[in-house]
Amino acid sequence: MSGEIAMSGEIAGPGGVIHDLGYQHYDGPRLGRAAIIRALYWHSLRSAFGIGRGVRAKIVPILTFVIMCLPAVANAISAARGGGRIVPYDTYLFRLRGLVMVIWTTRWPS
Repeated sequence: MSGEIAMSGEIAGPGGVIHDLGYQHYDGPRLGRAAIIRALYWHSLRSAFGIGRGVRAKIVPILTFVIMCLPAVANAISAARGGGRIVPYDTYLFRLRGLVMVIWTTRWPS
C-alpha cells in the first residue's frame, strides 16, 4: 500500500491523514494559504500593538514604536534641510536596543 489507513478505513493519499481528536468538525470553506497568511499577519499586529485590548495594554507597544521611529524622523528632517544624518543607520538599532529593553523589562518585572 502506498498510503496509510485513515480512521474511516480508507487509504489516505500522499498528503497525510487528519486525525479526529474529538474537536468540533469544521464544515466551512477552506480559504487557502493567502487567508492563512492574512490571519497570521493580523494576529501578529493585534498581539504586538494590543489591538482589541484596553488602553493600558496599548501604551508600552505604541510608546516603543514611537521611540524607535523618532531617530528616523529626525534623520529625515535633517536630510530634508540639507544636513547630514544625526544617527548613522549602521548603529541605529544598537543604540536604541538598550532603551527598548529597559522599557519592556519595566513592563513585566517578574
